[in-house]
Amino acid sequence: MHPVLARYMNAQQLLESLARHGRGEKAQDEVEAALFAEASAHPEVGASLGKKSSKTSDEASAEVLKLASNAAVRALSQDAALGPLVEAGRAAMRQEGASDEETQLLLAMVLLEEGFGTDEDVDDFDADFVAETLTSIPALAKVDEAKVEALEEAFVAKGPKDARALRSAVAEALMGAAWSEGVGPVSAEHVAEAGDALLADAPELELVPRLEGILAMIEFLAAEGLVGPLRLERLLDAAHAAAAAAQGGEDDAEETLDDDEEFSDDDEDEGGGSSSPLN
Repeated sequence: MHPVLARYMNAQQLLESLARHGRGEKAQDEVEAALFAEASAHPEVGASLGKKSSKTSDEASAEVLKLASNAAVRALSQDAALGPLVEAGRAAMRQEGASDEETQLLLAMVLLEEGFGTDEDVDDFDADFVAETLTSIPALAKVDEAKVEALEEAFVAKGPKDARALRSAVAEALMGAAWSEGVGPVSAEHVAEAGDALLADAPELELVPRLEGILAMIEFLAAEGLVGPLRLERLLDAAHAAAAAAQGGEDDAEETLDDDEEFSDDDEDEGGGSSSPLN
């Protein structure tokens, strides 16, 4: 987790730093300096957090999360290695017509995914994974309805005719989970949602074909430059975990597939197909 996010997920620490900022004190370190800068840029947020109100605990937690994640993005943009990637991502989103608010939300989500997407210690920050995700933003920024349709058609074309229904269902489920509410990187949560959607919409499909289709779709998106190598590994693991949950245990799921390599589109002559536009 990014150090700014890790410290200020604690509401008490965030409020104490905001109080110091309000008194005009100097930041004690770079982490607090990032929060001070964000609080100065958006004083209404800090003021709202500092007031007693009728907000629910969930609403207050959401405000804390928003301020902490935005402060983390601000710190990230000043990082020597990652800052240029942040700005390149902003430029790409702007070029494709995204608002500043949409872009900020995407960047915050990059850090939230890194911080909460695995069981790693919160003191560890996976800069390589964040860099890879930021590098993918220019490609992701181009994803629109027409692009989704083109991806689906291409995914269908890579499989035999007798598997088109499966590939269609897989593409609709995974890209729908990832992009129905806006542009962003495909996450492990999206993979799990896609598995659930396939189970609900096509319960007649057996576990192995569903898993084969999801694995193939993930690898297809990686080949299209929309999923990087580190994310690819996470998503493949998530697909297996979803299969394990669906079958009632990891041991059962592992017996369904011996090797990911079986489901690579490169050697896949027996896979399926897909086509379904995103609204």
